[in-house]
Amino acid sequence: MTGTKVDLPVAPKRVVALDEPAALNLLAMGIKPDVAFQGWKTVVPAQLLKDLGVKVEKTSSYYPKLEEVASLDPDLTVISTSPDRVKELPDYASIAPTLRAEFSARPSELAKTWGAYFDVPGRATAVEEGLTKFAKEIAAQQPESPLSLSALQSYGGSGDASLYHMDAVNSLHGVIADAGFLQPAPQDAVTADGKKYGGWVPFSPETLAKHDADVIAILSSTLFDPKGVTGLPLFDSLKGRAVEVDGDFWAGGSLFYAYWVLSDLHDFVHDDYKPGGAAQARERWSAFTTMIEG
Repeated sequence: MTGTKVDLPVAPKRVVALDEPAALNLLAMGIKPDVAFQGWKTVVPAQLLKDLGVKVEKTSSYYPKLEEVASLDPDLTVISTSPDRVKELPDYASIAPTLRAEFSARPSELAKTWGAYFDVPGRATAVEEGLTKFAKEIAAQQPESPLSLSALQSYGGSGDASLYHMDAVNSLHGVIADAGFLQPAPQDAVTADGKKYGGWVPFSPETLAKHDADVIAILSSTLFDPKGVTGLPLFDSLKGRAVEVDGDFWAGGSLFYAYWVLSDLHDFVHDDYKPGGAAQARERWSAFTTMIEG
């Protein structure tokens, strides 16, 4: 299982999510966190959390500082991370029991992990089965020659060091494949860098052609500058359709993020290349919870 074993309070009274994906995973399991830190600097996910009644706290660092967390007096904290980055974490367990789940885990594993943590296996199964069904429906609607999809990002701006492509470690790789989309060969591989960066692998501009596809999903958000990709000298030589997608959701790490990406993929298959944004957030969340609860 992609998590940690800790002694949980029998009935935690003050739950603090240390990042936005963790907060949304809690909500997917029917548990409302009292506070969520905006450590991943998301826009639409953070606003959605506010709309759902969760207090969102800004933080100056990717991992909230110990004093910031301690000031909220939690009796349980939850965080999304990866095994390679655990050593970077502040000692949150010195404040309260801390649950960790891998943000690069496939949605089925994420659902099982969170379901086991909070003893809601039925809800976890509903999430897993709902996402699987949605993906199969999209796959069945693919054209005779299935569409291919490439996912690229420029983290923090332009430049060689900031360019990344998705790989098979990413939590969304399997989601895209289950929806019937083909992926470029480099994005079908499992790499050491992918394990380190949550399923994203650095690449150089000279290799851009290897990432061509029918649909080129380019992440866009506070942390991801699409111009870092579209401004590359070789970009205009690509044959695929470039689509700017909400990078906060397409980065992966949350059960709802998987649902969001599937919703975009559904539209792509139907020749609708206007990905979801802030205007669709509440509607998609409602559809997601209906998928779980019936």
